[in-house]
Amino acid sequence: MEIAEGTGAVFFVAAEIKRSKIDFNRPPQEAFVDPGAEKYYQEYHNKLREYVDRCLEQFGRCFLLDVHGFSTRSYGDYHVIFGTGCYSSLAGDVLGQFNHMLIKEGWKVLHKHTGCFSGGYIIREYAKPPVVGVQMEVCKDIRLDNVVRRRFAMHVAGVLKSILKVI
Repeated sequence: MEIAEGTGAVFFVAAEIKRSKIDFNRPPQEAFVDPGAEKYYQEYHNKLREYVDRCLEQFGRCFLLDVHGFSTRSYGDYHVIFGTGCYSSLAGDVLGQFNHMLIKEGWKVLHKHTGCFSGGYIIREYAKPPVVGVQMEVCKDIRLDNVVRRRFAMHVAGVLKSILKVI
């Protein structure tokens, strides 16, 4: 991956199960109703833990970007909403860099430090020093438009390359 050049390793864990079936961003007792879902929930979190541990073993640090989507218009016309678990998942000025660089490229950014989108279970569970983590909610307009999604992904990749050099 382009991001990995000169920055270390990049790992990717994706849930391809609807959030209504399993919400991987909730603690296990709240994540699913069907007991058969527990296996998938555990596999997802075991893989995530494995990758975080590998980063820490190899580099002594880890940056966790937890990406989700939102479609509600109740947040106005924001493109991105960042959550940091009430700032507990940050080191240095990671969020400031993310905000500044995306805003500079024309994206509308909001940081939620309380309530919905403020950083769910994954950030609160895994992003503790020396792991730095940010939950990034991406609006539906970006996710559904291939051209816009590619442009956004390139900007996020540029931000990540910058951040990974300094954490």
